[in-house]
Amino acid sequence: MNVPPPPRNEGKGAPFEPGGTWSREGSAGAAPPGAGPPSGRHGPQGPVPGAGDPMAAAGGPPTADGRYPLASWSQRATARLIDWVVVAIPAGIVGMLIGFVWIGAQTMVAGYGTSTIGRNFWLIFAVCSFVVATAYETVCVKQWRRTVGKWIMSLEVAPLSAGGHRGPIPVASMMARAALLSVMFLFVWNEALQAVAFLFVAVFVALWPLWDGPRRQGMHDKLAGTVVVRTG
Repeated sequence: MNVPPPPRNEGKGAPFEPGGTWSREGSAGAAPPGAGPPSGRHGPQGPVPGAGDPMAAAGGPPTADGRYPLASWSQRATARLIDWVVVAIPAGIVGMLIGFVWIGAQTMVAGYGTSTIGRNFWLIFAVCSFVVATAYETVCVKQWRRTVGKWIMSLEVAPLSAGGHRGPIPVASMMARAALLSVMFLFVWNEALQAVAFLFVAVFVALWPLWDGPRRQGMHDKLAGTVVVRTG
């Protein structure tokens, strides 16, 4: 006599199983619709959308209990390119204005030579650009959970501990995340250091979510304890 296979566990193990769901089912059954963030019985970080979840790859509406799917790499990359364009122009303008004022003061007061003035200009430009880029990312995520690029792509930054729900992110974490994203701006004064910084950001920030599973985090996300979800 054929015995039917036991039903799949769609609770704790399901997010990491092919075709699994995002039910927060425990021993007492499935959580009711509209339930809040996980209570912690799945671990300190809670479950997050996994590679086996069909919504995690393609995006889609939130589940019955309000969880949002992870953003795809292409969605995140497009949003980041938009943000770099948005922030590069004002950061460059601010950096150049402050740099010119600074070297003008040095020329009149200290009488520095051309090479020293040029080096100091690019140092001031780099620091100002880094500060503007970091402030842009931090303020946008703090106020709206998204930057201009993420707003256009319908993405949001969410805490990993919320397991797919929206939630608060500590300001220190947001600043650390933003600083790592903007580190390339800090080294525009030196071609060799800028190349190293660019390679670091390209591999560990931009490309890392391609093979990081199941949470699709870059190093900036791991540092801050965040994931990027699709809300539309």
